[in-house]
Amino acid sequence: MLRPRMRLAATLVGLLTGTALAFGSSTIAEAEPSHTDDRAAGVRALAHHLDIGTKQAASKIAKQNAAGELGARLQREVGAASAGHYVDAAGRAVVNVTTEPAAATVRAGGGVARVVPRSLAQLESTKADLDRLAQEDGAGRVQSWGLDIKHNRISMITTAGATDDKTRDFLAAVSTDDAITVSTTEARMQTMDNLYGGQQIEAGSDPCSLGFNARDSSGNAVLLTAGHCGEGYATFSADGVEIGTTTNFTFPGVGDFAEATITNGYWQSRAAVRATAGEQVVSGSTPAAVGSAICKSGRTTNWTCGTIETVDNTVNYDNGDGSTSTVTGLIQTSACAEGGDSGAANLSGDQAQGLTSGGAGYDDDGNPLTPPVCGAKVGKPSVSFVQPINEVLTAYRLRLVTDAAN
Repeated sequence: MLRPRMRLAATLVGLLTGTALAFGSSTIAEAEPSHTDDRAAGVRALAHHLDIGTKQAASKIAKQNAAGELGARLQREVGAASAGHYVDAAGRAVVNVTTEPAAATVRAGGGVARVVPRSLAQLESTKADLDRLAQEDGAGRVQSWGLDIKHNRISMITTAGATDDKTRDFLAAVSTDDAITVSTTEARMQTMDNLYGGQQIEAGSDPCSLGFNARDSSGNAVLLTAGHCGEGYATFSADGVEIGTTTNFTFPGVGDFAEATITNGYWQSRAAVRATAGEQVVSGSTPAAVGSAICKSGRTTNWTCGTIETVDNTVNYDNGDGSTSTVTGLIQTSACAEGGDSGAANLSGDQAQGLTSGGAGYDDDGNPLTPPVCGAKVGKPSVSFVQPINEVLTAYRLRLVTDAAN
């Protein structure tokens, strides 16, 4: 597991030490759990985050889910003319398209159409070119880039004030492409360690957050967490009681996820994520659209909510020794996450979305011994990166534990 060896004014940390408490499709609970199943925990968390009533929050989730489903269907209907879809602030399904006939199809189907200059295929091609360039020549202190569906562009974040040759060369190579927008940040991407779907687990002395429970093709119970938590085939425990050993992990590279087979009968897989008072039931893993509300629960920051901002992000985590660990395919959200939240469960309503991988942490007191905090606590944007759950299930041939299928 990687731990930061140095900190700047702000660091982007892999939130390993946190426990996944927020939205999750499943969590590991003790043989005699003290929590009760709760289908409204996520609604209350979102209501608190937005300072609205629970009925309004429930309505918002239902509306965004319906809009996401409509947008996905209309995107399929327009085919190659699609440039992606998202849910706007009013909860409407917006589909970006490159032709007027496609726009007419979207409107006829009940969606909002936006005619944009670049198709989704073009954006994905540009993003793939950036990944290849970074792999071949390095990206210096450029920290991330991903698909900004709302604005029909690639959104790139680089370190403020970076003047090294690799950073300069990478930015120069993309400077003439109007599909790429570059912003700067004082944050740096680094990793820490955590486990459990609302419950803390440890790999040696490193705590992580467990994201979700699943079953393998033989029906064995497994837990899912961040890949850097399971790096090196770590053995996990909680409260001094062994849970199981990592059987697969992916980090760095095409994701940040790990599975560990649960070998101790003391632990029982549950289709829920531990919440402040009860457990949020997990019912499935339908992906939420860009613009949708998303909440996460981790050991450090508990339940926090935000919005899905961009998708298919490539992130260069700073290892603290001058090297980086690059991870692709991550979702960027605006939910607060801090050290110890790695592996945390992220949900939209009762639908599992993914596992917390990392996030932006800021030094709020100048003390290098004090853990960094998320942007929301110091008047800056909160940034967290999430590993999509369905990619984990597909890669390891797993079935998510839900309230309908345990």
